[in-house]
Amino acid sequence: MTTLENIAQRVGVNTNYLSRMKINSDKLYKAYYQRKSSGKLRRIEAPNKHLKAVQRWILRNILKDVPISDFAHGFSKGRSIKSNARYHLQKKYILVLDLKDFFPSITEGMVSRAFTEIVHDPQMSAIYTKFCTYKGRLPQGGATSPALSNIIFRSVDEKIVNICGRMNIAYSRYADDMTFSSNDLMSLRQLHNKLVPIIESDGYVLNNEKTRYLSGKGKMVVTGITLNSGRMTTGRDRKRKIRAALYNLIVRKDTTVKMNEVSGTVAFMRDIEPGYYLKLKEYIKSINNKT
Repeated sequence: MTTLENIAQRVGVNTNYLSRMKINSDKLYKAYYQRKSSGKLRRIEAPNKHLKAVQRWILRNILKDVPISDFAHGFSKGRSIKSNARYHLQKKYILVLDLKDFFPSITEGMVSRAFTEIVHDPQMSAIYTKFCTYKGRLPQGGATSPALSNIIFRSVDEKIVNICGRMNIAYSRYADDMTFSSNDLMSLRQLHNKLVPIIESDGYVLNNEKTRYLSGKGKMVVTGITLNSGRMTTGRDRKRKIRAALYNLIVRKDTTVKMNEVSGTVAFMRDIEPGYYLKLKEYIKSINNKT
């Protein structure tokens, strides 16, 4: 039995069909643009349903239990933006760095080396790599891309953790957002200078436009969660906007208000700030009485 036949049997698809998918994998993606909260556009490269099904099988059966850094909080069960932000409570200063084009920076070679370490079979690794990469890199939209990014970046996470440990600096990462905190601003500035060569030597680039130093003199926001008060809150602006959205939706019957966005924000508040969520429920009850 060939390696491809073995994989086809395990996945549960016809060998010839899987072979054609492997040969034409780059043609099985549809690219489109998605608007981010910042207003900028993000390019998404989404696999078709057949390739996505293969990727999901690889995710469940090959990648699911591969260790990642304890400090990586994105795309991992039991970890979230909440667990990511919690690392930085009660700290005076925060440094936020962003990895530019994170997924596309991860090359086919990096993915191949990762699979080889996991399955210990170069031929099988080559096939899995082909199904999980697009034009020689990780696609932004692939079902396996988030997990692979955490697995592959683990070595960089470990280098960063070692430096932060020596400098008494807290570190966490959510996807391409890297957060560092300390009670000593100078330590964070020194750390920044040390991180650049480490990150770039592994093939990644920092987005300098998104580098931010935060302190209590302004908003201290980590992955969308405000930390100024020494506890996690959803922020005044978000509270004002959700109240306005709820009023427009319930009282004014405004059809331009997107129900899924309102529901998402309310669920976020329930998770991050349960006390305010109870107030929000009372507010909804009061404006319902006006209708």
